Amino acid sequence: INQPMPTLDNPLYFEALGSERDGAFAEFCCVSAAQLYDVSDSPLSDIDIGAMPCAFGTALNLLVRAGVNERDHVLITGASGGVGLAAVQLARQRGAEVTAVSSPTKADAVREAGAGTVTGREESLPLRRFSVVVDVVGGSGFAELLDALRPGGRLATSGAIGGPVVSADLRTIYLKDLTVFGCTY
Repeated sequence: INQPMPTLDNPLYFEALGSERDGAFAEFCCVSAAQLYDVSDSPLSDIDIGAMPCAFGTALNLLVRAGVNERDHVLITGASGGVGLAAVQLARQRGAEVTAVSSPTKADAVREAGAGTVTGREESLPLRRFSVVVDVVGGSGFAELLDALRPGGRLATSGAIGGPVVSADLRTIYLKDLTVFGCTY
């Protein structure tokens, strides 16, 4: 939401709502009652339930933007984190084959969530194996993710815990006819 907010520190005169501001913004949200669920009997805490829309909403957006379905082999980075683990579960629910990147100490939990294969972060990825990459890490491994995609593959990214600046050969994107999506929610 952009509103005129003239200040000396804000020469463009706007105020942004979203991830750049603290708070849940419930006063700005309106949803259909059909999209609400009674969670009063849930064994989960309010904190656990409150975190689910962020992790699962982001993961779902990544998968929807990339068009993940039962014909896909999906590589998911950061698979033991909140968004990554949700992406593993939701990709399996869509019928996709899932390969996850995780630390060895968390590999069992990632397998339990639905990953058929778990690869260590230090292991090399196979070339041209995946139809989709869901990347929530960013950083120095970005070029390797592009190399791991098949021709015509799709990469959806939402995260930069490994670093926001990446290096890649643009020819990999256009010669393999890859599609790259950025997802913010």
